[in-house]
Amino acid sequence: MKAYLDGIFSIDLSSEKPELPADPENCWIVIQADIGSYGGSGADTFTFYVCTISKLNHNLSIKGFEFGRHLILVKRFDWDIVEHAIKSMLDKLEADTWEQLAAKIHEYGEWEFNDYDDTPIC
Repeated sequence: MKAYLDGIFSIDLSSEKPELPADPENCWIVIQADIGSYGGSGADTFTFYVCTISKLNHNLSIKGFEFGRHLILVKRFDWDIVEHAIKSMLDKLEADTWEQLAAKIHEYGEWEFNDYDDTPIC
């Protein structure tokens, strides 16, 4: 089973893909990607944090450290680069089930259903 990118958007920017941050070379942008499996129905949302090298350097100079889980590092924020990065990652992944494939994708982007438990509370 393989996955495909159904769409990307940012909660930090308007829903219009062409919009860029105020400074595309110095930013930290939250991106959500809808990813599904070929032959499956629907898609799940995965969250990625896109950070420019300048922003990373700025954060390092202030704090001395930065965590990097689910992080995509770029020189300059560009929608096409982000989309290409996610598609390139998806092209390399394969699994027998959607749950296995989603777990692999989760290593790169935070899966909305990670640690989901459908056990009734009451």
